[in-house]
Amino acid sequence: MERKWTLLVVAAIAIAVVLVLALIFMGDDYGEEFHPGEREVWIDNMAFEPFNLTVSVGANVTWLNNDGSHTVTSDEVGLFDSGTMRTGDMFQFTFTEEGQYFYHCALHPEMHGVVTVVA
Repeated sequence: MERKWTLLVVAAIAIAVVLVLALIFMGDDYGEEFHPGEREVWIDNMAFEPFNLTVSVGANVTWLNNDGSHTVTSDEVGLFDSGTMRTGDMFQFTFTEEGQYFYHCALHPEMHGVVTVVA
């Protein structure tokens, strides 16, 4: 009977050690800030993040709406327009020529952004 208890205690200690080591090596994500990927713009807190995104010609840029209702509308009429995006919606556009492409939210004129396309 004593051998059984000894084995149970050793097993419990081994499990505890494994759990502690897992927590140490996994770390925690609390307090970490998340940022958009290299071809992403997030819409959050009434702003486009990043404000100025630089991509290569041919890049497909994705806007992800993490906020309320917004649009992604090019300042150059007719170039691109997401229509009204709700929370969680995405919009994509492929930039085929070099240049600076300014855009805004048609629902919130104070919201602006720019995509800079380089060769």
